[in-house]
Amino acid sequence: SWPGFVYAAVKSWNPAHAVDLTDAITATITHDMHLARATIHIGRLDRHFTPSVPGAGTLASMLARPGTARQLAEHGLTQSMLEAAWADVIKVRNECANAIVPWRIRDGELWQREISATADWMHVAIARAQHELGWPPVCTEAEMSTLTTTLLNEYRTHWLARNRLGGMHDSHAKLTSMVLPDS
Repeated sequence: SWPGFVYAAVKSWNPAHAVDLTDAITATITHDMHLARATIHIGRLDRHFTPSVPGAGTLASMLARPGTARQLAEHGLTQSMLEAAWADVIKVRNECANAIVPWRIRDGELWQREISATADWMHVAIARAQHELGWPPVCTEAEMSTLTTTLLNEYRTHWLARNRLGGMHDSHAKLTSMVLPDS
C-alpha cells in the first residue's frame, strides 16, 4: 500500500525520526489531510479487537464468514469493541466527507470513494456481527441490505477503475455470494 511505502521510506532514510504518518501521507500521496486521516483510521480498525483474526482483518472476516462473530464472542469479543470500531468508522466517513482532493492527484477521487466504501463495508460487518450476536445493532437489517446492495454496485465501478474487465464478473459473484449468501 502507498501509506506503507511512505512509512517504510521515512523510517529507512532516518530510523530515529518519529514519523507523523498523517503528515507523510498528506505530503506525498493525498495532498489532503482529511483523506490521509481516513486512510490511517481505516487501517487501524482492527486494533479494537481482542482476540483478533490472525492474517486477516477481524471485521473483514466477520463480513466474509457468518459465524466468525459468535466464535470471537466465545473468546472475548464484546459490544464495546464493536462500538469502538463503529466510532472509528464514523471518523473515516467524516474525514472522507471533508476531504478536498486536489485535481492534480490522479487517483485522489477514486481513493476517496474506495476508503469511503471500505468504511461502509465495515459498517455492514459491525451490523452483521451485532445482529448475529443479538446485540443492539448500528442499523436495521433493511438498512444493512440496502447498503450492501449499493456497495456491490459500487464495486463494479471501483473494479473497472483499477483493473481490466476480465475477472470482474467472477470477483463480483464471489463477493455477492459472500455477503448475500441467500442470493
